[in-house]
Amino acid sequence: MDYKSSRWSLELPNGDRIEVDFDVVLSDGHSLASPKHIAVCETFKSWICIQTHVDVTGGSAPASLTIANSVREVLQLIDFFLLNAEDFKLCEYGLEAVTKEDLVKAIHQISSEEHIGSSLYNWPIVLAAFLREKISAPTFVADETLDSTPSLSTVLLDQDSWTLGLSTEEVIMARAWLQQNGFISSPTIYGIPRLQVGALFAAVYPNLLRRKRTLQRLDEFRLHTDIGGDVELARAPIYSDTDDGILKRRVSKYTGKLGQLLLLNDAGFNTPSPSAMIDLAEHQPAGPYRPSGRFATIPYPVVLFYLRHALEFTLTYGEDLLNAYTRLITAAKARGMRASRYIDRVGIKHVLPQSLLQLGVTRWRIAPTGREKISVAEFTSKLRSNASLYELLRIYFASLQIVIGVLAARRQAELQALYPQNCVGADGTSLRFKQGKSGMGDRREVVERPLPPIAIRLIEQVRKFQDSLIAEGIVSDYFPLLKTPGMNGSTSSRSFTAAAHRGLDLFADYFQAPTDEQGRRYYLRQHCFRRAFAMLFFWSSGLGNLDVLRWFLGHTDVEHVYHYITEATPGTVLRSVKSQFIVETTFDNASAYPAFIDLIEEKYATRDVSVLAKDELVAYLDYLQEDDRVSIEPDFATSEDGTSYEVVFLVRRK
Repeated sequence: MDYKSSRWSLELPNGDRIEVDFDVVLSDGHSLASPKHIAVCETFKSWICIQTHVDVTGGSAPASLTIANSVREVLQLIDFFLLNAEDFKLCEYGLEAVTKEDLVKAIHQISSEEHIGSSLYNWPIVLAAFLREKISAPTFVADETLDSTPSLSTVLLDQDSWTLGLSTEEVIMARAWLQQNGFISSPTIYGIPRLQVGALFAAVYPNLLRRKRTLQRLDEFRLHTDIGGDVELARAPIYSDTDDGILKRRVSKYTGKLGQLLLLNDAGFNTPSPSAMIDLAEHQPAGPYRPSGRFATIPYPVVLFYLRHALEFTLTYGEDLLNAYTRLITAAKARGMRASRYIDRVGIKHVLPQSLLQLGVTRWRIAPTGREKISVAEFTSKLRSNASLYELLRIYFASLQIVIGVLAARRQAELQALYPQNCVGADGTSLRFKQGKSGMGDRREVVERPLPPIAIRLIEQVRKFQDSLIAEGIVSDYFPLLKTPGMNGSTSSRSFTAAAHRGLDLFADYFQAPTDEQGRRYYLRQHCFRRAFAMLFFWSSGLGNLDVLRWFLGHTDVEHVYHYITEATPGTVLRSVKSQFIVETTFDNASAYPAFIDLIEEKYATRDVSVLAKDELVAYLDYLQEDDRVSIEPDFATSEDGTSYEVVFLVRRK
């Protein structure tokens, strides 16, 4: 990369690539890269470059993802300066006229919303105004476009999911304008046109360094549903959106990024005054603060539904599905064919065991290559008919992720880094993994945590499966434990995480996972499963039934069960589970924990929990536990019938 070039292609350590164009026009008509503004341009360039400098990292070796995120965060702050260039008189004075108040505004704006598209770019509001201006222009005529493309007038999704605030008529007119101006792509192989969000963003914001952004999905412009790429029902929220205030973690992070300009000031670059940046470092926003990305409270029966069906599916069909895949890919490879072509010519029944024939398997995939169009409803119906071997294989690996995710209580990245040949400890009773947020750089500390026998059994099942693929020459080496193999034996994937999420969505629709009061389905992710095993323990105290937990662990002593949970479950996760248990129990029975009701009255001036949001109460209890003002622990008692327990809520007055 040439530092002096006006166009950079940043190859980040995590493999991502970001295109940056400094040749953007400022309000005076001159380019940022022109001699007139070269001082500001070089400040921005150097700010990007110092993200791996020892004075920025504090001497540590940051991980690849940390470096990539740091670069993106600096680019976002640069966007803030460019978006407010006229207010800051950037063309006249560069960054020297930027005050502490301007920097505080940047911190508050960026930290005001979870999604940066809303907080920094105000994307929904600005885009709505942009489109209204275009469709109200006297020269705009939509009739011919709408007549030639009837799908532009079809509203597929519930308007409750729309974000721009446009009326139905305005949305249809906007679709026509987008089609006329090349912002809706030509149909793909499956006949699915798509909104070109990156190009649209560049048209709305032509004078920013990056033209491509990850922005909120705009359901107003969903013209077709993907083949197997969407879900059957609307999604129940799995992240909390009830808290007001600014995101505390983001305030700290972006304050630190702006503070890096002090280093550039010392080196003679054009920056805000040192006093402004020092004052910013000492500034404490009044708040209120809210945690970043807080997880919504998922009802206990929903998580139990996932675990039960995942266990039943893996134990009933796992081995047969894996063996059928191996036989099919091996036979296709022997004839030099792809799996789909082999089945077209030879059929599939001869590679299937009786269990899968009885289940109804008759084909390889639901959506064959070609131009077949299929709705989400049709796809889901075919999914539940069990006709497709490959989709059932994806259900298996989603089930595996759920079982391992529940019983291991680890982060998603930790699970995705597991390999079947070396993730079980030498004693055969523990999970061996690289612990996230440990070590230096991309090196992670390898630790072991106890894992129930059923999970060890499933890992061994996948190891034998991969052994057979290697023996048949289908793959050359082991691949990640939770990765679904490709349709022709390949193991590459553009996005492991996206594929894993899609598998969980298939699982939810296949088994018809529960819905909330509004009919929205719970499409869960690993952060939901991390809490699940501890949830089983606490909810079992009220149900008086620990048989499932004892079966998982092979323990008969309930205290041993809890010891496993405290050892395997991270403290923050366990604390949140305790909070959720108390809140859910109180909603069901307001007299269960009187001391909690007293605390609610002190804070909210009411003893009626039904008027309060569960997520807010869970967050409140998390805080009280972290501050050591509340203790939530099981109290064990031994009798002739064995050991039982109840959950005790203790308030510590300071």
